[in-house]
Amino acid sequence: MNLRTTFSAPWGRAVRWATALTIGLFPAVIIILGSVALETARISPGIFWATASFLLLLLIGAALFAVRGFRIKAGRLEILRPGWTLPISLDDLRTLEADPEAMKGVLATAGNSGFMGCIGWFWSRRFGAFRAWVTDSSRCVRLTFPTRVIVVSPDDPVAFVAAVKHQKGWNRSNATLHLHAG
Repeated sequence: MNLRTTFSAPWGRAVRWATALTIGLFPAVIIILGSVALETARISPGIFWATASFLLLLLIGAALFAVRGFRIKAGRLEILRPGWTLPISLDDLRTLEADPEAMKGVLATAGNSGFMGCIGWFWSRRFGAFRAWVTDSSRCVRLTFPTRVIVVSPDDPVAFVAAVKHQKGWNRSNATLHLHAG
């Protein structure tokens, strides 16, 4: 059986909009607020440029943590980032489920909720605290471990679940594959 092991992380509509608005409006807001503050002499030009530079570096830093894709390799899930990879062991994985409802009603506790994805730590009533690397909430897969939950959004959730099951040597009864309609 020749299964895919690498999956892209396409951006859903909400992530595309949030990213476009952030990139488009962020510089405009800085320029407008800066020009008003400079004209009214409320801040010095040095303070303005230092603040603007810091905020630009913050955007660039956030982009370095964007999700490019996912890979199943040697008993681990790899989160593919620009220029680096974050490995997550699948050794103690209990269940995985394709679940496009996974990000509904969640609260961000630490992380990014829109710019280039929903990336960080979140909380929901359904499964408590969890970690997410989601770029399209309609493609979520939830991985449940004994002490943590992870949510990712590969381009093909069904193929991703099949690849993880194959990697783990699971038969159909060992993992949950539940697809929500709609």
